[in-house]
Amino acid sequence: MKKKIVAAFLCLVMVFSLIPSSVLANDNPTQGEGNSKKNININYLNEEGTEYTYEENGVSYKVIETFEQVNDSKTVVKSEILEKDESGKFIKNSDKVTTVDKNSNSLVLETKKNGKTTIENEKLNQYNDSKPIVSENLLKENQLSASGPINPGEPDLTAYRHRTTKYSTSVANLTYGGIITAISSSIGAAVGGYVGAGFGGGLGFIATGVLDMALPKVYFTSRISLKYHHGTIIPAMKRTQTWAYTSSWRTTIIPGGSYPLVEYEYYY
Repeated sequence: MKKKIVAAFLCLVMVFSLIPSSVLANDNPTQGEGNSKKNININYLNEEGTEYTYEENGVSYKVIETFEQVNDSKTVVKSEILEKDESGKFIKNSDKVTTVDKNSNSLVLETKKNGKTTIENEKLNQYNDSKPIVSENLLKENQLSASGPINPGEPDLTAYRHRTTKYSTSVANLTYGGIITAISSSIGAAVGGYVGAGFGGGLGFIATGVLDMALPKVYFTSRISLKYHHGTIIPAMKRTQTWAYTSSWRTTIIPGGSYPLVEYEYYY
């Protein structure tokens, strides 16, 4: 079966990522334990990499990143962190390499600074009260939906059948590009799909909020909905809605974006 994927994140990352981090902080008082990054400015962002600047503890930094898509599951982000010295020049502070692999559910951060290398290993996704949703499993569990109610607006399709999953991913010490890659892969792994190129406007907002609030984790809730061709167990379309929160209580969303983040997949 041929599948056409239409990514429908609601906003453009190149516009939204330029919102001052002070605005985000005023919208949400939640703060992590690390050092927050202020005055975040995205100079550019594309499928090859990103460059951005920020201030931390009164010091200005510039980060230059490149993205490498190793395969459908694995992505590597290489980051060079530069620090502005007293003369106004940017000199190297450290290097980071973030490796995210959906298949092995792993996130590895390697940091090189002052001749020392540190490696942090985390699970990409940690599930709360549910399991990851795999499209095939969702189909099997919803086979009876083929004989369910007909959607009045689309007489050949059933009404939506829903399932919800809750999960979180660690983003501590990650760069902007590392955060986008981690949360994009995290959502994709959890809902049994592919989140475009990972550069939806909502993801840019989340990454900026994480840096501003120094959040160690992002907590997600995703709702997956399927419609079937009536009288069959053949799926016609899938809609994924995702919300991102600052804590496991899931009472405060990471501010700045338009929720839910929405993605559609059409099958024909």
